[in-house]
Amino acid sequence: MHISILSTSSFLTTTLHLCTIISLPIHCLGTYCILFQSPNFMNSNFPDIPLSTHADPVFIASLDYRFILYPMVLIDSWNLIQTVILWALLHVNMVKLGKRIAISNQTYLLQKKFLQALTIQITVPFCILSFPIFYLTYSITNSFYSQAMNNLCVILVSLHGWITGIIMLFIHESFRRFCLGLVFQPKIEVQRNVSESIKSTVQ
Repeated sequence: MHISILSTSSFLTTTLHLCTIISLPIHCLGTYCILFQSPNFMNSNFPDIPLSTHADPVFIASLDYRFILYPMVLIDSWNLIQTVILWALLHVNMVKLGKRIAISNQTYLLQKKFLQALTIQITVPFCILSFPIFYLTYSITNSFYSQAMNNLCVILVSLHGWITGIIMLFIHESFRRFCLGLVFQPKIEVQRNVSESIKSTVQ
């Protein structure tokens, strides 16, 4: 009997360890950027959300998949509908505002960048999580089991965190400038020092 490597536990554990090795520096860099590289207006507008808001006082474990699957699908569908409605209203509002009021080219570009960033932040997580959600819904309702597909779903869900972290770092200008500075600034400094040393030698 041939067993695919995707079905083995060693493939799952090795892949998840690699995801951890990749994601940990990204999360640390993202945390540093949020705490120390955010613009002043972002630092002054953090909401004070109490911890009790996210605390569930009761947790019920059920063996009947219907009490787990159907609420999960409804909640995810509702969140998706809300996100799409928010994006559509923002897009329509920006278009109407641009036609009604004579705005400068700079303001238009800022609004366009904001809408593009919002679209990317909405689309990428949905694309990553949509396959695991649809597959799990299908497998549970049709009693279909595939260890390889289960492993792939777990890996895709684990990729969601660091992929959205990378998007956050490069979609916001202040974070992107800081990250690119970490990569290219040392090279610029080395080239500058070399050119200065050459000039001093020639003189």
